[in-house]
Amino acid sequence: MSAWIRRGSIILLTMLLFLTAAVAENAQIPILIDGVRVAFFDADGNLLTSKAENGLLYVPLQAFCENMGLSAEVQGQSVAVDGTRIGMFDEAGNFLTPVQMDGVDYVPLAPFCNALGIQIAEENGGFSVTRKKAEQPAAETKAQTGKIALTEYNLDDYFSYSLEDRNFQATQSKYPDAFCNSVEVDYVVTCNARSAFEIENVTFTLYGFLSEADQERCGFWGVAYTVDMPANGSYSYTYHKSDSAFVDYISDKATSAALETTFVKQVSGYLIVEREKADAANLASFQKGEELMEAGEFSDAEKIFSALNTIGYPNAQEKYDEAETKYKEAEKVQREAAEKAEQERAENYQKAVALEEAEDYEQAISIYEGLGDYKDCAERIMACNEKNEKKTKYQTAAQKEEDGDYSGAFQAYEELGDYKDSIARASFCVKKYQALNRLIRVDFATNMATVYSYDEQGLPQCVDDSGTFSYIESYTLDSEGYILAGKRETEYKGQAWDSKGSYDYDSDIVYNEFEGAVFWKSTFRNGGVVTRFYEYEYDERGNKIMEKIIKDGKTEEEYEYKYAYDVYGRIETREKFKNNEFVGKSEYSYNSDGLLKQIEYFNYLGQSLQTDTYTYVYYGTERVRTEEGLAEHRERMNQLIEEAQKEPEKTYATLKPGSNGQEVLDARMKLYELGYFKKKPTQTEYTDSMVDYVKKFEKDHGLTQDGVLSPEDQEVLFGL
Repeated sequence: MSAWIRRGSIILLTMLLFLTAAVAENAQIPILIDGVRVAFFDADGNLLTSKAENGLLYVPLQAFCENMGLSAEVQGQSVAVDGTRIGMFDEAGNFLTPVQMDGVDYVPLAPFCNALGIQIAEENGGFSVTRKKAEQPAAETKAQTGKIALTEYNLDDYFSYSLEDRNFQATQSKYPDAFCNSVEVDYVVTCNARSAFEIENVTFTLYGFLSEADQERCGFWGVAYTVDMPANGSYSYTYHKSDSAFVDYISDKATSAALETTFVKQVSGYLIVEREKADAANLASFQKGEELMEAGEFSDAEKIFSALNTIGYPNAQEKYDEAETKYKEAEKVQREAAEKAEQERAENYQKAVALEEAEDYEQAISIYEGLGDYKDCAERIMACNEKNEKKTKYQTAAQKEEDGDYSGAFQAYEELGDYKDSIARASFCVKKYQALNRLIRVDFATNMATVYSYDEQGLPQCVDDSGTFSYIESYTLDSEGYILAGKRETEYKGQAWDSKGSYDYDSDIVYNEFEGAVFWKSTFRNGGVVTRFYEYEYDERGNKIMEKIIKDGKTEEEYEYKYAYDVYGRIETREKFKNNEFVGKSEYSYNSDGLLKQIEYFNYLGQSLQTDTYTYVYYGTERVRTEEGLAEHRERMNQLIEEAQKEPEKTYATLKPGSNGQEVLDARMKLYELGYFKKKPTQTEYTDSMVDYVKKFEKDHGLTQDGVLSPEDQEVLFGL
C-alpha cells in the first residue's frame, strides 16, 4: 500500500476513535470545510445529518461535494467525482460502496476524502476538511482503482462455489425392461465472494459430474448451471434435476447423485479493486497465458489474452493474435496429419473390404486387426469369422430348396437372418410350402372345428363346420382349381330362438379370385330370402384391407383391416375396424416349418376371446393362377351372380269357393285395391260373397264370368 494510503489509514483510525465516542454520546459531530462549519441540505432545503454506520461516519454525497465545489454521481457500486471513477477502501483494504439512507446517497467521509487525496483531520471534537488537496507524490493523488479480468484460472482466487445434492429420490417403473424409471434430485448452487470488491458483469458456468458408476445408475451425467453473480457477492439457488434411469440400477443401487468433480467454464466479467491489486492479478494472468502458450495449449491461452484485452491490458491484443495464429497453425498440422492417417486407414479398410467380399477372410482379418478401432473393424473381424459358417449353412439351404424341401430350406434360411438374400429366399420357400399344403382343419377353443376336404390333386371339394350354426358346403371350381361357387346347407344347433327351423337355411355363394364371397343368397326353410353383396379391397399381398356388406342396395356393415407383417411377408397382427371404430385385434403365430399355427382373437379392450388352431396336410401340388384363368373366373362369377338374382316365374293355383290361405287373402286385397271390396279384407277363406265380386271383376275385364279365379284370371288381376 502506498505511503499516502498508510497516512490516510492512520487518520482514519484516529477519526474512528472520535466517532465511536461521539456516537456513544449521541452527539452531532461538527464538520468544517476550510475552517468553516458546514451543514448539509437536500434540493428542497431539508437538513441532512451525518450518520454513523459500522464505525464510520457517512455524509450525504451531493451536499458534501457541493460544499467542496465538486460534482459527483453514483455509478454502480462506485462513485465518479468530476467524471473520474474512484474507489473507497477501509484500513484493511476492503472495498466500500455508497449507501442509501432515507433515499439519499451517503459515502464514508474519511475513505472518500482519502480516495480524492483531500486532507482531513480531527479538530475540536469534529473533522476538518481542506478543499486544497494535500501535497503528495503525483502518482498518489488518488487511491486509484483497476479491473481484474476474470478467467477460468483465477476465478477460484476471488469466489468460492459449490454444488451439493439434496433430496435424492429414485422411483422404479411398474413396467419392467423399460427405460422409464425416474431419478429426482435438488442441487444447491452456492457462490460467494472471498472478500469485498466491486463485481461487474461476472458470469460463469458451473459444471458438476457424477462418477461413471453413478452416471450409469442414475441415467444422467451431471449438471451444468450458469451463475450471474449479484453485486453483493453472494449467490444461492436450488436447481431441480429429473431424468430417467435403467430398471436394473434404479431399484437397488442408486442411492445418491453426489457430484464427483466440479469445475467452471465460460468465465467472463471483472472485479474493481485497488490499482496495485488489479495490476498484480492481471500480470499473473498474463504470465499464465504465456505458460499455456509454451505448453502448446493455444486455445486456453487465447481465452486469457482475450479477457485481458477487454480491459486494455498492455500487449494482450498482440498475444491474443499470436495465440490464435499458433492455434490455427497447430490445428492445421494436426488436421493434415490426421487426414493423411485417415486416408491410409481408409485405403487399407477398402482393401480389406474387397478381400472380404472376395471371401478371402483370413487376409481381410489380418488388415482389420492392424486397423484397430477404425470404423467397424472389430465387427467385421467377427463377421469374417462367422461368414464361413454362414456360407456353409447358406449352401445347405440352397440345396434343400433345389431338392424341393421347402420347409427345411425355410428353416435354414431363417437361421441365417439377413445373410445375403436369405430373407427373400425364406419368403419364397414359405410361400411355396404353403402352396403345396392344404388347410384341413381349424379347431376352436369351444371344442368345435371346421374340416376341409380335397380331391387327390388337392383341389377343394367341401367344408364341414360343427359350430352352433353347423353347415356343409360343396364347391364348384373354376378351370384352375380355385373356388368359384358354393352350395351351403346351414342348421342351427343352439337353443331355439323361435319356431323349429327358423334359422335353418340354404345358401348360394359366389367367390372372387381371392376366394372371398362376393354374393350370398340365403333361403330360409320356413320362408324368406336374404341376399347380400360383398365388396373388397386387397393389399399387395392379397389380404383384404376393406370389406363392405351391402343389403337391399345399402351398406349394412363396413370393415377395415390393418396388418403388420414379419420379414417373410406373413401376418403378425391384424386390427379390425367396424364402421371406423376399432373392434378387435388378431395375433398370428407360426410353426417351425413356416405354416400358420394359431390365431388369437382379442376384443377392443385387449381381452382374449378365443384361439383357433390350424392343421395342414402336404399334397405336393399347387394351384397356379394365369391371366386367362383370372379373366374366365371373373366372367363366370358375374354370370352366376346375375342368374342367382333372377326372380322365378310366378305360378298361380286356381282359387274357388272353399279355398283357404294366403293366396285367397292376396286376391281379396288386390280386389279391394281395385275398388271391388268396400272394407279392407282380413279373411283367408274363399266365401260365396267373394264369388259375386270375382264375377263383377271378370265381367269388367272380359273374362269368363264363373266366379272362379283361374291362373289366367289371376295373371290379369295381379297385372293391374
